[in-house]
Amino acid sequence: MVDVKAWKDVTLSFAGKLVAAGWSAVKACALVGLHRTTWYRHLNPPVRAGISVPQADRAYPNRITPAESEEFMELLNSQDYGNLSVTQAYYRMLDKGHCSFSIAAAHRIVASHGQNGDRRAQRGGTGPARVKPVLEATAPNQLWSWDITMLHGPRKTHLQALHNHGRILAQGRRPSRRVHRIRSPGRNVNPERGGR
Repeated sequence: MVDVKAWKDVTLSFAGKLVAAGWSAVKACALVGLHRTTWYRHLNPPVRAGISVPQADRAYPNRITPAESEEFMELLNSQDYGNLSVTQAYYRMLDKGHCSFSIAAAHRIVASHGQNGDRRAQRGGTGPARVKPVLEATAPNQLWSWDITMLHGPRKTHLQALHNHGRILAQGRRPSRRVHRIRSPGRNVNPERGGR
């Protein structure tokens, strides 16, 4: 089987020989089954863009310098703006004349320094660990538990509610369990048709 690119090259070279022999481009392309624009694109291929430097590395006259970026980050992390979001801090700095770039550029600077997200002081790993609360019963009727879980029934419209309730006893016995059926709202109940 012939490759599509190889077949295209063969037809273009044949069309070129026909044009060189005196045929018009329209008739030569019609004979070999090429579209006219393919022939003209073959004669004048598109020129690749002259800029080969990635956009992030290009030198623009209005590009934010590293010094401006560091100055913005120092001001952003200062006491005045430390607990504000980037947007709030940017507009307050803009009112005071500290910023000469857009809000999108401010967010790019903050993201490049890894401070996007919640900038407020976080709890972190300092201080004592929080204790998980534990409930204990030392005598009967001191602690009660209640839970309702909705379970699917045999049909799509049937739901069952599993009521798990009871008291947690000092001896550690399990609470009692009861199951109640609940019909879905809007279900027709007709005793003549066998409904309940």
